[in-house]
Amino acid sequence: MSNTFDGVLREFPFIGLDRFNTSALVFLLTHCHADHLSGISNKSFTNLVYCSKETKMLLALDKKLTKSLKMVKAVPYNVRTRLETPPDASNAIYITLIEAYHCLGASMFLVEELSESASVANCSQSSDYNVDQVSRAVLCTGDLRAEQWWRESVHQSPALFPYLKGDKSLDCIYFDSTFAYRGEPFIEIPPNNHGIHAAVSMLREYPRSDPEIEFEFSDTTLGFEQAWAFILSYFGGSLKVHSKHLAQKLELVAEYDRINGKTLKSAMTRFYAKKEAAVFHGGAPSDSDSILVKIKQCINFNIRDYTGICCPIPLNSVPSISELQLIRETKAGNKLFEYLDRLWILPYGGTKLLPLEVKLIFSRHSSYSEVRAFLEMFTPRQVFPCFYSPTVWRNGFSMARVFGHLCVESKSSYDEMMVSLYGALPKEVVTRSIATINRWSISECEKEEIFIKEIMKQDELLPQEEPLKGPALLNLRKVVRVPFLKNERSSKDFDFIKGRHKDFSLQKMTEGRRSLNYEKFVQKQQMLYYKKHNLPQYKRDYQSPKYSKDFMSALGGSSDYDTDSCGSSLDLLARTRKSVCASGSAHQRSFIACSQPGLFWKVQKDVSRHPSFTRNSLVKSSFDSFEEDMSPPKQDGQRTEQIYYNLEGHVDFTNIDELSTSLMHAPRIWQEMQLCCIPSQ
Repeated sequence: MSNTFDGVLREFPFIGLDRFNTSALVFLLTHCHADHLSGISNKSFTNLVYCSKETKMLLALDKKLTKSLKMVKAVPYNVRTRLETPPDASNAIYITLIEAYHCLGASMFLVEELSESASVANCSQSSDYNVDQVSRAVLCTGDLRAEQWWRESVHQSPALFPYLKGDKSLDCIYFDSTFAYRGEPFIEIPPNNHGIHAAVSMLREYPRSDPEIEFEFSDTTLGFEQAWAFILSYFGGSLKVHSKHLAQKLELVAEYDRINGKTLKSAMTRFYAKKEAAVFHGGAPSDSDSILVKIKQCINFNIRDYTGICCPIPLNSVPSISELQLIRETKAGNKLFEYLDRLWILPYGGTKLLPLEVKLIFSRHSSYSEVRAFLEMFTPRQVFPCFYSPTVWRNGFSMARVFGHLCVESKSSYDEMMVSLYGALPKEVVTRSIATINRWSISECEKEEIFIKEIMKQDELLPQEEPLKGPALLNLRKVVRVPFLKNERSSKDFDFIKGRHKDFSLQKMTEGRRSLNYEKFVQKQQMLYYKKHNLPQYKRDYQSPKYSKDFMSALGGSSDYDTDSCGSSLDLLARTRKSVCASGSAHQRSFIACSQPGLFWKVQKDVSRHPSFTRNSLVKSSFDSFEEDMSPPKQDGQRTEQIYYNLEGHVDFTNIDELSTSLMHAPRIWQEMQLCCIPSQ
């Protein structure tokens, strides 16, 4: 996701951050990714830029930045460095770089301004001052994965210690808010180490001694080399890098990454020394005729789809060997088959089909829960997100709502900016509870699926004569709060706790697949997935409308949609729409015909039948997360997207409730409505 921060530090307007086409006089660069370099290569840019030593060396690899590089000043980590401020600046300003967990050279910036008296005393370049002399301070995180182990390491920073202890409050924290672009409910992301373990567990079953089978790291953005190093170290593999630019970056990583550098260097050495080892490609090779097993990153997935789609398929579950189409057989006897429109490897003497793509659950950005835990370590006056958009704002992403309880002050510069640009959010939106979901929890996946099934039952859409509870009538998803004391817990509380304890983690699932409990779960999920693909052993389901031939799987045949959305709920909605289209009346089919996969539904008055009606709409999701747009309706027949419910330009919750009640008790009102689906953001 591209960086959308405007680059302006509100407390220090002459200091720019990760954007170089602003009016700032001096700039801070957190890391070298392209979306944080906007404007730095412009011919007119001649300002001073501060960054880490590693970031500057990475910038030097880009010939387009040769001129700009003269203005880049590398500073060490954990050392107070006085900023070259404008001549009219009366107070001294110091920056301290703290290493961030994102990619090589990624840094947080602590910016501190000394009081006037302290500035006079420290008129030299000396950094000999104490925290009591600081009048203002902000922390800029840049892009960041704030896992628990990293958050604990922050306590070892002397520069941040006074702010962590609570003696001093940061005026603002400019934080990585990439998690917000997916909207609510905010998803949980497993620790990167768990994702790497899961990938390794899968890769152990592949024939690595066959020279005709090689492996490909598909994601080459700087930061993924951590996963490469762990996998290469585990298997003792060799690394072949095809891009010259990527090879240069990896050479820097090999030299300056204290943890992963030596592993990457050894792997590259093994390849060029032509030692016998499994070959891993950095990026897609253009000259290889080997069978390539792709190792591809994904984030927004769920454990049920993961086990059903990404796990090996036992041969005894294949109805007939004739179903397998042989594509290639290596000299070592390993076979490549096409099955279910996908490619699979069957090792020599093996009993399982191995998918040709291994999913790597790995993220370089924080989840909402990780960001919240990081901000809770401080007592900032306010916070400011470094990713935002109109859609994100209208979905309720205000700092007062999301992180206001963590801040000392009630005001928010971000909220004020967004209100001036896109209008204020209604009170009902601002006060709405934060919705999250852990799709790596089996119980939460099941609850989500059950919820969608309940509201999208076929008999609730058909026939018209019976009451409808359609998608406009979704209820608020309940949040279970279990009392701390056992004697205060009800039987439902204990059932909830018991269900939670049954959840399998990603790591346990992949490493324990051969144990009976895990094996049964995997087989169940694969069975559900096979049904969707109409395997012959499920012919009865195949012939029923419930599992129609054109049924859309959650992730498609190639499972390439995982980085955009988890498809469980979308899948159910698609299934319902197709069932209605297959068996409903012409009028009912018209409701569904224009629908596209997505969670958000819109109900509109049909102005062609009732010209006096204003065209109003209602949108709700399964988690009671609304799509809101407070902008005035468009004229001249233009489509107005993401409308909450407008009545003369205002949100009217009374009419929403009235419409919902009417639809429930008088289903014929649907004849006056148009039902279509808006893709979730």
